[in-house]
Amino acid sequence: MFKKSPRTISLIMVLALSLVLLAACGSDSNDDDKKDESQSLTPTSIQLSWVNTIEFAGLYAADAQGFYADNGLEVDIRGGGFDENGQYIDALGLVLSGDVDFGVGDAASLLRARAEGKPLVAIGSIYQRSPVSIIALGSSEIARLQDLAGKRVMIEEGSNLTMTYEAMLEVQDIDRSQIVEVPNENFVVDPLVDGEVDAYLGFLTNEAMQVEARTDDTVVNIMASDYGVDIYVNLIFTSEETINERPELVESFLKATLAGMDWAVNNPSDAAQIVLDRFGDDLPDTIREFQPEAMQASVPLLEPSGQRIGDMDPDVWAFTQDFMVEHGVLSEAVDLDQVYTLSFLDKVYE
Repeated sequence: MFKKSPRTISLIMVLALSLVLLAACGSDSNDDDKKDESQSLTPTSIQLSWVNTIEFAGLYAADAQGFYADNGLEVDIRGGGFDENGQYIDALGLVLSGDVDFGVGDAASLLRARAEGKPLVAIGSIYQRSPVSIIALGSSEIARLQDLAGKRVMIEEGSNLTMTYEAMLEVQDIDRSQIVEVPNENFVVDPLVDGEVDAYLGFLTNEAMQVEARTDDTVVNIMASDYGVDIYVNLIFTSEETINERPELVESFLKATLAGMDWAVNNPSDAAQIVLDRFGDDLPDTIREFQPEAMQASVPLLEPSGQRIGDMDPDVWAFTQDFMVEHGVLSEAVDLDQVYTLSFLDKVYE
């Protein structure tokens, strides 16, 4: 049997110690690489227009799946709604002030901002088809817009949601005065479920789902998009300054966000789970329970047949502006080429 000499044993110990030191150095090197990678990410931020739900699942997916990091970004996604003082969180104002780089807002608000000289520019859409719906129960015998005559419809007076409702009636030449409109003051669906009103203006992906969860009756959705009214409700926008001074940031952010939206469209159940894992504890039971179904309903709104995810249609912009001018919401038309741009979308899809 071979007997190890003291010299051999010493050599083995030296070699073993060297391997330990090399492994330790390698571990430190890996940690440093990870630290360097984290430090090399460019911080940026986006202010959402509403609370954290599946409406913004594409952004959460872009973060969770590493698409932002792959594009060199560390993104702070800020939920919207109302702050602790009960004030609505204004994404447009925060982007204008430079507090955030990007925001989510609707087409009407961006058109009004431009008319007021505020340099904000839409770079892509989230929902291309409008999620706005006039929600009714089957027992009300409401199946189409024309059936609303003489019915009680709950609306948000003065909101952009109501502007879509007005446009729906106008394109069908329906006399609005024939409808009994009830102001929505508490933003809950109880009046429809309890039979106090016959229809409720809301979102297919939110209020309609709440109604379905609370009634055994058939739920009818009269969709704005089915009547050719697709006024954009959530556009991704930024400032002219950011576009001019940091175009690479805009392109990288949009590229990663579109990748997240595409992933969410192809993995709706997993996308809904990302939302629930991150924000489920903060959501009311009435909203949390239908997030998977709402995500499924979002898919055709996010990616209509034959359309690029995130795309914007010039005809939709023109229709929105024409309607606003005709009804005095805008005093005069603005240059639409200043309100939105397809240039970054085109670069991403090249």
